[in-house]
Amino acid sequence: MMDNDDYIFGGKDAAFGTGTYLTKIPPSAPTSAILYNNYDDGMAMMKKSQRKTDYVIAIPEDHLPGIRKMTGTRRDVYLYPGEVNLGHIDYDIWRRKDNKRKGKKLLCWKASEE
Repeated sequence: MMDNDDYIFGGKDAAFGTGTYLTKIPPSAPTSAILYNNYDDGMAMMKKSQRKTDYVIAIPEDHLPGIRKMTGTRRDVYLYPGEVNLGHIDYDIWRRKDNKRKGKKLLCWKASEE
């Protein structure tokens, strides 16, 4: 979840602990694959959370010190300890197009442009 101060806040009660959850699954992946990866009960969440995959925030991994891949799961999940402050890193926001292989870049932010 994002707030007005350009932070992505993590979860406190998620499967792998407190922090911000990320994945390397590309925006071109089918919505069902993203939902299945992002939720423990992926299939049950299909209709309820489908809109939660409409946008992607792409962050270079080297801008997230302390990020780690979760092991012991088939899911592609990375955990960043705490919240992600987008005001100090480069990122892109993409709008996904369901069932298509292309998306549209909406915003490209470079921290050096502050």
